Amino acid sequence: MSATKIYNKLILNASNVVLPKKPTTIKLRIIGDDNFKIFCDLLGVKEDSIKKKEDGGGPFSKEECINIKNYSGPEYGYINAKWYVIDLIFGSVKDKQSYNKIFHEYEDFFVGDKTKSLWFPKRPELKKNNEYWAHSGSGRIDNKYKIYCITKGRYEKQTTRKYLEQMGADYYLVVETEEIEKYIEHGCPKERILEFSPEAKKDIIHSCQKWVDGGSIPVRNFIWAHSVKLGHKRHWCLDDNLDGFHRLHENARVPIRTPIVFRAVEDYADNCKNLYMCGLNYSSMVPEISRRRSLTTNNTRIYSCILIHNKLDKILIKHTKDKTITEHWSNRWRGAYNEDTDLSLRLLKCGMPTVLFNNLLCNKMTTNSCKGGNTDSIYKGNGLQKKLEQLLEFHGDVAKQSNKFKKENHHHVDYSGYKDNAIIFKDNIVKYSYPMKKIIDTEINKKTFTKKKILTEPKPEPIAEEQPEPEPEKDISTDK
Repeated sequence: MSATKIYNKLILNASNVVLPKKPTTIKLRIIGDDNFKIFCDLLGVKEDSIKKKEDGGGPFSKEECINIKNYSGPEYGYINAKWYVIDLIFGSVKDKQSYNKIFHEYEDFFVGDKTKSLWFPKRPELKKNNEYWAHSGSGRIDNKYKIYCITKGRYEKQTTRKYLEQMGADYYLVVETEEIEKYIEHGCPKERILEFSPEAKKDIIHSCQKWVDGGSIPVRNFIWAHSVKLGHKRHWCLDDNLDGFHRLHENARVPIRTPIVFRAVEDYADNCKNLYMCGLNYSSMVPEISRRRSLTTNNTRIYSCILIHNKLDKILIKHTKDKTITEHWSNRWRGAYNEDTDLSLRLLKCGMPTVLFNNLLCNKMTTNSCKGGNTDSIYKGNGLQKKLEQLLEFHGDVAKQSNKFKKENHHHVDYSGYKDNAIIFKDNIVKYSYPMKKIIDTEINKKTFTKKKILTEPKPEPIAEEQPEPEPEKDISTDK
C-alpha cells in the first residue's frame, strides 16, 4: 500500500485524491519497537520511511519532578512503556477499505466512519469496570475540613451528595429554605442539610460594578463565613454536578470511595506556608493515555472541587491597589459568572500559587447538561455571552474570547505569566500514610463495549441516461 511520510503524518492515498488543507486525522499509537516493525511489515513500508513521535518511557524529568517535591500522598505511578504516535490521513473511503483488509486480523484496529484514534495491536486494558479504591485496614482516614456541597433545584438527583454519602465523607448539603423538604423527601439526611435562608442571603452584600449578586456567589460567601465562624482553617466548596471521584494510578482512572481523596489534598496544603487555593482536576482533562502527566498542575484555575484557606480574602486585601477596602464581601467570591476563574486569577495576580491535582480527580458533568443550579437561572438566554463579557471586564489583560471545544462565547485564559509563583513549604514536613486497596464490586456487571464496524461506502456517481441519437433533418427544399 502506498504511503507518504510528512513529519509525524502517514498519508495513505492510493486514490490520489486532492486532500484538503486541514485533512481529518486519526491518532495512531503503536506500543513498542516490535509492534512498530509488525505494523510496517503489514503495510509494506520500511520502518525508517515513517517519522514517528516517541512518547512515554523513562523516569520523570527534573521539570516533571518539581511538582512531586514534599508529596506524601497516595502512591502515584505511571506505565513506564515506550510507544509511538502517528497521525494517519486517508485519501478516500477506498483507502480505508484497503487498510482494513490488511489489518483484518486485529479486531480493535478497524477504521470506521467515526474513528478518531487507534492502538496497535490493541488498546491496553488498564482497569476493570467493577473496581474501586477503598480503605485498607481497620482504621479510617476522614477529611479534616468540612465539605460544603452547594445545590439548587437538583433535589431529584443529588449526584454529588450520594457519592459523598457512599464515601462516608463529612459534609454539608447547603440548601435554600424553600427546598429543604424536597431534598429530605428525596433521600438527604436532615442532619446533613445546612440551611441557606433569605435572611442569610440579605446579610451577604458585595459590590461588583454592574455585575449584581447572582448565581452561586451569595451561597459561596455564606459557607465561607460559616466555616470561619466554626473556627476552621480551610473549607471545601463542591458543585452539585460531580458524579464521582477517581484516583489516577498507573494510567488507570479508578473510582475512589474513601475520604482519602480529600484528606491527601488537605495534608499537602497544610505542609505549605502559602497555598490558599487548591483542588482536584476534572477526570475528563486527564485521559488515561496521558502517560507523562505530572502529579500536579501548578498556577492555573481551580474549578468545582476547591479547598480554600479561610484567610485567602486577607491576601487579596493586602495586595489590592485600593487601600480603602478592608473587610468586604468582594474580597471573597464576586460577580455572577466564572467565579472560580476570577478567584483563581485574583490570587495568582497576588503572586500566590495554586495547585491542581492530577492523581486525584472529580468527574464533572458538562455545563448546562444537568437541569437546576445555574442552568435554569443566570445561563438562560444570553447568559453565556454575559459570562464572557464579565470575565473580559475583570481580566481582559489575560483573557480573550475563544471558540475552543466548538462552543460559542467560550474564553481562553493565559496563565503562563504566573508559572513562577512558587510554593513555600514548611520547615518540618509531616509525612502521612494512606492505606488503600482495590475492591471488586460484585453488584456491578463488567460492561463490554463492541466497536461498531461501520464504514460507509462512497455513493456512486449517477450514470447519465443515454440520449437517443437525433434523427437526420429532412430536406424540405423543392426543385423547381
